[in-house]
Amino acid sequence: MVAPSRTFWNMGEGRDVTNNVSNGVSGHVNGPVVQAGSINGNVILPATPSPEEAELRARWAARTKRILDAEDAERAARYAQSQFQRQRFLKKARRGIYGSVVWILFGLFLVVGGHGSGGDSTRVMWASIGWFDVVIGFGFLAKHWLALRRYR
Repeated sequence: MVAPSRTFWNMGEGRDVTNNVSNGVSGHVNGPVVQAGSINGNVILPATPSPEEAELRARWAARTKRILDAEDAERAARYAQSQFQRQRFLKKARRGIYGSVVWILFGLFLVVGGHGSGGDSTRVMWASIGWFDVVIGFGFLAKHWLALRRYR
């Protein structure tokens, strides 16, 4: 077998065409020959496939299409489910904000209403309960408002 004229130490010359190449199948080739490494893109050899090969390719293409369609359907179902859960969460957060505002108003009502009835200890008790409700209401309001801001 004859070695190609291009060797490792002179490959950096930028030449893609050699004069002598041994391909191992048909022997020695004289003249300008393009090395296989110089071919860019797909090499298409014109040939008609056999009927069995055509059927096999068609079945393979159909199978691949079914698999991809099933994956797309599963992905769409997961996306729809996540959107449903997101909308449900946002609705719950909005209801939480409304509930927090009602809770704060109820606490303020207890604070104001407690000043008009009973003795000093009763007023202090109602004011304490009212302010406690107001603080809890603001905590829930902040929690639900931040959740809405994050997922909106």
